[in-house]
Amino acid sequence: MISATYLPYIISGVNKPDNVYLMDIKTAKRWFNWHKWSSLICTLFLLMLCVTGLPLIFHEELDKILEKQVVADAHALIYSINLLNR
Repeated sequence: MISATYLPYIISGVNKPDNVYLMDIKTAKRWFNWHKWSSLICTLFLLMLCVTGLPLIFHEELDKILEKQVVADAHALIYSINLLNR
């Protein structure tokens, strides 16, 4: 069976030099687990920044969507006053 540490040399077709240190499978698994969990932790912080930052960026649009007051059109108001004056 071919070790995963020799895979780059097999793909490139170059013989492995004798003085090149390749990590063993146990060390590679440790690095993989460390990289996986550290990236998941960083992802949580990045997600928190995105969720809390989006309302700050789009606060005007969110205010328009969530606004409960009815905004009257100025032309409609003038038109209705003219109808009352007749």
